[in-house]
Amino acid sequence: MTRRLARSEANTTALPIYSGPIPPQYAAGDGDDGMSLLVPDRYIAVRLDDQLKFFRKKAVKLDILLERLQWGILGVGGLGTLLAAIGFDLWVTLTTAIAAALGTYLSYRGVDSTLTNYNQTAIDLENIKGWWTALRPDEQGDPSNVDALVQHTEQVLATELSGWTQRMQDALANLRKDQKKEANDKGTEGAGRSEGGPSLVVAVRSDAMPTTPPSQLSGAR
Repeated sequence: MTRRLARSEANTTALPIYSGPIPPQYAAGDGDDGMSLLVPDRYIAVRLDDQLKFFRKKAVKLDILLERLQWGILGVGGLGTLLAAIGFDLWVTLTTAIAAALGTYLSYRGVDSTLTNYNQTAIDLENIKGWWTALRPDEQGDPSNVDALVQHTEQVLATELSGWTQRMQDALANLRKDQKKEANDKGTEGAGRSEGGPSLVVAVRSDAMPTTPPSQLSGAR
C-alpha cells in the first residue's frame, strides 16, 4: 500500500509520519482490535452495519445540501426575473452571477452522482444483510455462505471506492491536459511574437528613411 501510494500524485507533497497505534483507533469498532478473526455476526456489526450507517448518514446530508442548492438557484433566478421586470436591470447581472456560482459549486461537489452512489451502496449492503438474515442457522454455519457474505460485502465497498479513485485519476488527467495545452499556447504565442518582431523593425526603418527630394527625382529621370 505504501509503495503504491509513493507512485501516486500524493508523493509530490509532504506526507506526515503516523506514530499512533496499529490499527488506528478510528478504524476499529467498539471492542475490536482490528486484527482478530471475526465471526459472521461480529463481522456484520463491525464492518457491514458500520459502513451501512456511514452511507445512510452521508446520503441524508447530501440530500439536504442538494435541496438547498437547488432552491437557492431557483430563488436567485426568480429574483433576477423580478428585478428585470421592475426596472433594476443592473442587479440582474449580480443575481445571474450568484446563480451561476451556485450551479458551479453544485457541479464541483458532484452532489447528484455522489448521492446516487451512496444510495446504491447502502441498498447493496442492505440486500446482503437481508440475504444473510434469511438464512437458517445451519446455512449461516456453512463456510461457503460465510465466504459469500464477506466477499460480496467487500466487493460492494471496493466498487464504491474504485469510483472515487477513477474520478481522482480522471481529474488529474484533465489537469495535466489543461496544463499541457496552456504550455503549448504560451509557446505558440511566444513563437508568434518572435516571428513578428523583424517585420515591425523593418516597418520602422522604412518609415525612418529620408525621402528623396523632387529635384533629384526629376534629375534622375
